[in-house]
Amino acid sequence: MHLKVLEVRKDPAPVHSHDVPVLVASVGLPRPGRPQRTAPPEGAEPPSEHLDVEDDEPFEVDLNADWDLTTRQLLPYINGYNHVSKIAADTNVEKTLVKSCIQNLVYYGVVTLIPVLKFSNMYRATPKLSRMFVDQELQKSCINFITNGSDAKDKPAMADVLEILCSLQQGTTLRAVCERYSNSPGASFDVRRLVVFAQLHGLIKCLKRYPVYIRHSPRPNGFNNRIDSIGIRRLFTGRHCTDEICCLARIDLPALDQIIEDDPNIAVIWR
Repeated sequence: MHLKVLEVRKDPAPVHSHDVPVLVASVGLPRPGRPQRTAPPEGAEPPSEHLDVEDDEPFEVDLNADWDLTTRQLLPYINGYNHVSKIAADTNVEKTLVKSCIQNLVYYGVVTLIPVLKFSNMYRATPKLSRMFVDQELQKSCINFITNGSDAKDKPAMADVLEILCSLQQGTTLRAVCERYSNSPGASFDVRRLVVFAQLHGLIKCLKRYPVYIRHSPRPNGFNNRIDSIGIRRLFTGRHCTDEICCLARIDLPALDQIIEDDPNIAVIWR
């Protein structure tokens, strides 16, 4: 009789349509010739506070491995930018199956979830950002990640990277930060990958907008009726962020922003 003790993990949080999955570890997806990662003993600290991005991201995904058909179909579309709804649409897979599959990958530590990356987003630094000033391994991983593992000799200066991260604050959009440093003399890099890296390591946090309908009296111009006709006002409860509302109502963000801007009865909470 062959027995195997399986690691018991906590149940992962529910996966939402607006969540963006990111491959972060090679658990079950080892590179050829690289041993599979083992979990630390219960109660023991992990060997490092941050993900070894140079080792784990990007990594090779063997689509011919013993994955189920749904997982094999989804993996090529998990790139750190596509949200669940887009992945379901691009792969022509039922959204419920996509959520279940991604939740399974989250459970085994292969995938983590981040908010949708948009240049209209606002981010703020967290106390963990201070580690970037002293942790050389984290700095090396960051440079390797934002250059996508390029061997080019002209690497971005860490001072430029830190300056951009420190510029992310409430009231300043990612687009404004990019425009401010667009003419920087240093080596160029993908700012989107920097934002993804910073979120994976908890260096920054995305500030989300939650619309709240504060009045229920109908307006004489019939604007409320137009909102009701597309079933959006019921979502303005303060519990749904704009990304989630866009996915549920199947509208784009500019259209939702126009609805919020045109109706003075709608307030927006940032958190």
